[in-house]
Amino acid sequence: MKLYEIKAIKDYLKQFDFIKRATRVANNIIELNFNKDTSIYFDLTRGESTIYKTAPSKRVDFFNAPFDTKLNQLLSHSKIIDIVVPEDKVIIFKVKPQSKYKEKVINARFELTGKYTNMILTDENNMVIEALHHIDSSKSYREVKPGVILKELPPFKSKFTGVVEDVEALLEQNYKTLYNKLLERAKTQKLNIISKKIEAIKKALFA
Repeated sequence: MKLYEIKAIKDYLKQFDFIKRATRVANNIIELNFNKDTSIYFDLTRGESTIYKTAPSKRVDFFNAPFDTKLNQLLSHSKIIDIVVPEDKVIIFKVKPQSKYKEKVINARFELTGKYTNMILTDENNMVIEALHHIDSSKSYREVKPGVILKELPPFKSKFTGVVEDVEALLEQNYKTLYNKLLERAKTQKLNIISKKIEAIKKALFA
């Protein structure tokens, strides 16, 4: 996604003041369901990250890793204080969680930056609470683990400029693009399986 598209989506999201539910619905996809019964999905697949809109999820068999527990505790039923986009492909929700966390402000960082694609929960001091993907200091200068102060991303300069006239249309088109890509991938996998079965039958017949 382009930086100007992410900034336009940020402005669109500012119409919401409450996150009703935050849930991981696939390995790298997080759903935010807002107070107007609208769901926005963040696909954090490295190299293919996108943001899209479709109907709220009806799944009940969600993930239950430590990240998912914190995601639900800190974002579900939270009040949105602000949504910001630094000069990078990152959307940061500043929220006040419910119950015992209500006096704290939590940063929910959706990083759609290619190499650093991730979803990271930090406190007001930028200390990591949890993350979708943990990154060890032996693999990157930017360690991402609970209890570690999160370093800033490398400077980024966008090569693209533009204006998004209709953000909802963009979000819906992103979903169609993703759906078609997954459909083509599934077709290719099926064809490969069929092709291998045919080859196996041929070998058995002419052995």
